[in-house]
This record gives sequence, structure tokens and C-alpha cells, in this order.
Amino acid sequence: MNIKTLLIFCSSILVALSLMALERFVGIGWDFHPDSVHYSKNSIYIANSLFEKGFASWLNGGYYFIMYVLNQDVFNVTAYNIILYALTNVLISKMHWEARSNYIISISLLLLLLNPYRIHLATTMLKDTTMIFLVVLIFYRLRYAILLMFPTIVIRQASLFYFIALFKPKAMKYIIFIGICFFIGFSDLVIAQLDSSGSIDLKTRDFDNIPSFQEYGYLGSVIRGIVWPLLALSGLFVFISPAFAYIFVALGCFMNIIYTYTIYKKPPILLRIFIPMAIIAVLAPGFTSFIRYVYPLIIITPLAMGIDFLRLKKDQQI
Repeated sequence: MNIKTLLIFCSSILVALSLMALERFVGIGWDFHPDSVHYSKNSIYIANSLFEKGFASWLNGGYYFIMYVLNQDVFNVTAYNIILYALTNVLISKMHWEARSNYIISISLLLLLLNPYRIHLATTMLKDTTMIFLVVLIFYRLRYAILLMFPTIVIRQASLFYFIALFKPKAMKYIIFIGICFFIGFSDLVIAQLDSSGSIDLKTRDFDNIPSFQEYGYLGSVIRGIVWPLLALSGLFVFISPAFAYIFVALGCFMNIIYTYTIYKKPPILLRIFIPMAIIAVLAPGFTSFIRYVYPLIIITPLAMGIDFLRLKKDQQI
């Protein structure tokens, strides 16, 4: 690390520790999230069980192995997540500096580094910080994608759809064509999944007032696949469901918008990000789960715009 990246790393750790101290002071403990309690009590047992069952059972359970290595200890896991948050900020900074580098724009970089929801996640035992780190690392150097695909999918099965975002914008028409072919070839499987999504209660939290459009059947799934990604990328969901749990999530989305308008003069919406978000919206068991599943994509969107900017600049030079 050079002085600049070391400063980012150390400052990020101090910011995370400061927020954690503030949260503990106001009564938000490490056990604020039910999943954190679950990881602290059951990870070693579940990791041993998954290992005995074999590789086929590991999908979506990979985080338990990380908890196993960390002895499912609250201090160890929190320290691990804070360090990952700091490393993620280093990667984000490097990607920003590669795309655009001057003093004023570096001030804008703080909008990406100080995302309040991402800082909060770093002070918990949740898997989200690991997922965000892996996705940012994949985009930081695309050659890591194949190596990191396995651990990413093992930790969160839905992350399979994240890899759609790796394709260049010109390739999206082929992705859409493949999607149509998949729908035609496996229509029974797709319809069965749509029926499943339409039959469960998608309002899994009392504060979740985001419309699911289930009353419209298959059309409702299509509407959800369009509306939920737009709400997530814009942060407008907080005005529909102004719950405390959503405020800090939405703030990160608003900070993305300010950043992309400042740097690229456009909103943070890319087709190659929107498509995987739409698929996840159709499959997710509720908006709260959806926003957690797609948050790595929300984080990566401004960085993907920087990648596109560099590609365009390179093409123009040629």
C-alpha cells in the first residue's frame, strides 16, 4: 500500500469503529440483526453438518465455513468485517482514481466510501460485507472473476446473477436473447418458480410497505422485475415505506446518485446491472431480502460506470 491507500484503509477502520461505538451507545447491539444471533450460535454446528453432507449441500452455506474459522465469535467476526470494509474502500478508491483523478472528484469519492449502510454492515456478523468485498474485487480486476465465482456463489447462491453485470454493454442483447431461449426451453421450470413467488407472502417485515404486485399474477412478477430495481437504484423506496431500517439503505443510494451526476452527469442506471436485479426481484422472498441481495450491485454501479468510461476513452484514442 502507498500512503494514499494506507490512509483510506486506516480511516475506514476508524470510521467503522466510531459508528459501532455510537450504535452501542444508543442501544444498537451486535445482536440487533436476528441473523447475527443465528451465526453466533449455530455456525460451527451447521458448518460441520454441511461438510459431512458433501459439496452439493454447500451452496448458500459457505459463510458458515468462514464463521467456523472465526470460531463464530462476535469480536472475531466483527473485526473481520471491519477489515473487509476497509479493504473494499481501498479497492473502490483505486477504481475511482483510475477512472477520474483530481482533487474535487476525490472529495466526491467520500460519497462512495462513507455509505452509512455499508459502514453499519461492517459492524455486524452478517455476510453482506463479504459479498460486497468479493463483488468489488471481481470488478476491480476482471481476471479474478473465474477464481472468485465459486466462493461467491457458495456464500450466496443468488450471486450467480451478479456475473451478468460483467458483460460489456454491447453484449447485453445476447444476454437477453439467451434469457428468452432459456424461458422457451425451460418454461415449466420458470412458470413453477413464478407460481412459487406468487403464492408466498412477500411482505416479510411489518415495516415493508413496498407493493409486490402479486395480485396481478404473472404480470405482477414482470412489474416487480421493473419497479423494484428502479426503487432500489434510486432510493425512492424509503418514501413508500419510510421505516428506520430503510433510511440508511436509501442514503447510500442517494449518495450514489450524487456521485454519478457529479462525475458522469447521468443517473446510476446500467442495463447490465438492471437485468440481474430484475431477475432477483422476481425470485426474492420480499423487498427487504431483495435489497440485501442486490446491494452489492448497487455498490458496484458507479464503479461499473467508471469501467465503461475508461473503455470509451480507450476506444476514442484508438
